[in-house]
Amino acid sequence: MASVRARWHGPLTGPQLAEARSTGTPLAYDPAQNGWVPAQAPDLDDDPELPIWAGLSRLVLRPWRDSDLEHFHALLDDAELWRYMIEDMPSPFTRAVAADLIAISNAGQHHEVYAIQSSQGPVGQVRLLWTGPELQPDEAEISYWLGRLHRGRGWASEAVRQLAMTALRSRAGLQRVVAYVHPQNTASTRVLARAGFVPAAARVSDGWLGFAFTRPVN
Repeated sequence: MASVRARWHGPLTGPQLAEARSTGTPLAYDPAQNGWVPAQAPDLDDDPELPIWAGLSRLVLRPWRDSDLEHFHALLDDAELWRYMIEDMPSPFTRAVAADLIAISNAGQHHEVYAIQSSQGPVGQVRLLWTGPELQPDEAEISYWLGRLHRGRGWASEAVRQLAMTALRSRAGLQRVVAYVHPQNTASTRVLARAGFVPAAARVSDGWLGFAFTRPVN
């Protein structure tokens, strides 16, 4: 358990800490997480699958992995989280369904999907859609969700802004990133405002409120 646990998975729980001590696993106290972690646990710089710029932010955006299944299922197994999503919550929402969603997130060229990872592990998701019936050729649509227990820390705004800025800087033909929000989802409108998005035209098909983040002027 402790030998393969990464530091960003969060501090050890009571039973995990007891097991580590009983097996003589070296431990270290992590003040940033206010808890004990395995002393040899890999940190962000030790994971070859994370981008080289991961250490520049308190959040890491990286593809979902099969090993994230338990986290992914636990985060999305919440009817309230699906309340303002375009899709209905699958019923029943099984681990098999969650595994299929992870596979879909990593398939196709029409989108890019990233887990939002904090020091506590995956806490949500952010997605860029490159093609759609109401998207202009120079636009991409961003969408996102955050697990209920991880809200109120500014993580959604940080992840949205990070991905929007990266997309605009890395794709010459992309001029703006748009987002659409259910009119009653005031929390999401605040997320976008903090990320630097401004009000834009509503989506014609469903009347959802529109917001846009335009390529910065150099």
